[in-house]
Amino acid sequence: MGRYAVIDIGTNSVKLFAGRLIHGSVTPLTDELAVTRLGLGLSLTGELSEDAMTRTARQVAAFRERAEGLAAEKVVAVGTEALRRAVNADEFLELTLRLAKLKVQVLDGEEEARLSHLAVQRSLDDLPERLVVIDPGGGSTEFVAAERGRILARASVPVGSRVLTDRLVRGNPPGTAALNALRAEVREAFAGLDLPPGAVVAVGGAPATMATVSLGLPARETAAVHGRRLRREEIGRLAARFAALTLVARRRLPGLMPERADVALAGAVILEEALLRCGVDELTVCARGLRHGVFHDRFAPPPA
Repeated sequence: MGRYAVIDIGTNSVKLFAGRLIHGSVTPLTDELAVTRLGLGLSLTGELSEDAMTRTARQVAAFRERAEGLAAEKVVAVGTEALRRAVNADEFLELTLRLAKLKVQVLDGEEEARLSHLAVQRSLDDLPERLVVIDPGGGSTEFVAAERGRILARASVPVGSRVLTDRLVRGNPPGTAALNALRAEVREAFAGLDLPPGAVVAVGGAPATMATVSLGLPARETAAVHGRRLRREEIGRLAARFAALTLVARRRLPGLMPERADVALAGAVILEEALLRCGVDELTVCARGLRHGVFHDRFAPPPA
């Protein structure tokens, strides 16, 4: 028996998953999220701002303290696209080492994709033989094509909800012009993808948010949408709805975390365009994500 924790430092949010491992079975202890916007402005300047680095490193330190309060024996931290891209990423890594006493491992895009696929494998039953896993983050979108659990192809595309919002969403409400600009940008970014066909599973906060808003469920009740199907037409309707609303109005939408309201439009467009590129009409929501994949990979690998 052991208790372990994973901190995932993303471009828009920091997430903590802690679990207890007993005879290969994982019992969650906590699963938390804090929006810190580490990558705010990164696409415009190429750098992480001092404020963003400070608030994110402090949140990582708070999550480490939280994990230790749950008696976690080991805490690991991973970083993704913002830390792959920023020219001053080392400054943040040094700050986090000092404030949180954690050495952050920056994952490359392909490893991030592999771990997201692992989260799907370990959390959803009755998966189809051919599968495409999509992980839309704040700074990049990962794709994994697999057959019977064997990875056939994987790719990381450097478009995410945070960077797209910073570059293309100006108006309040954003309006049709921003919606069309986002669709054109994402469609072009995904055009070069060459993935084997398969049923689509989308992991993480963006698909869970689309499902909770669509169903009118409380924003943090993501467990209720785990395994739900979501059609492309519904995602498109949500994108149009987000584009027509002011930021204040989006923050008040049932099912949408106020902290995610600014990036919700870009997140919807990424999912819509990913489905179009994959040539399918619906996706399955996986409310698990990278942190769960890292947990299983490091602490609860499947039997040989």
